[in-house]
Amino acid sequence: MDLMRSIMKDHEKLASEKEKQTFEMRTLELNKQAELALEREKKMRQARNVLLEHQLREIKFGKQNLGDETAAAAPSLISE
Repeated sequence: MDLMRSIMKDHEKLASEKEKQTFEMRTLELNKQAELALEREKKMRQARNVLLEHQLREIKFGKQNLGDETAAAAPSLISE
């Protein structure tokens, strides 16, 4: 009887350790996936910021050109 109890305890201990290892591996996998998702999100934000900065520069440049064209066009109208 003691042998049977000892075998059952060992079996339960092994099962518990295996379950713990499985849980730890799954947790590590989920953490890695979360880190990858955060990195992708960070890259998308950076790309979006670059696009927005580019658009802002284009708008500012367009306004500057518009101001230059208006200033240049005014003297030609007066001279006519």
